[in-house]
Amino acid sequence: MVASIPKGLYNMKNRYVIIKHNHKKYKRASKKIKTAMLNELSEILHMNKQYLGYLLRNSGKIIKNKNSNATIVGDPTRNNLSKRGRKRVYGKEVLEILKVLYRISGYVSSKHLVWFIRINHEKLFENPKIKSNLTDDIKLLLLRISPATVDRLLKPYRGDFSLKLCKIL
Repeated sequence: MVASIPKGLYNMKNRYVIIKHNHKKYKRASKKIKTAMLNELSEILHMNKQYLGYLLRNSGKIIKNKNSNATIVGDPTRNNLSKRGRKRVYGKEVLEILKVLYRISGYVSSKHLVWFIRINHEKLFENPKIKSNLTDDIKLLLLRISPATVDRLLKPYRGDFSLKLCKIL
């Protein structure tokens, strides 16, 4: 066995600890040993060889930024991996106000709700339930929100507001 696995750490939640434990050995090894390490670790950890190689190469790597004099050390733990994708634009504050507006509008569809907000925004934003949590940023977000986004945000709550039909015998 070429790769070393620390005692007591082997479970799938700690696979990045195992990678961190082997990165120095991987960097000093020859190509044959690196291949053997990648094969063993990919079998043990059930991870892709290319991704394992990437993690092993970049673990402990020090990058110095010339402009801000900051140093970054590569650490392949779950907390330090970058969050990919777009950042959230519509947060919890917008969702809470959107739920109130949905009730006020009479549970209309998302297309109608968006136009209801855009047409009646002066009167709606003066409502005491809405006014307490409303800032200028949230106003702008509510005025430019799309119907698809409204559908996505209100999807978990649509069942709560739907009419319950009674069975007639």
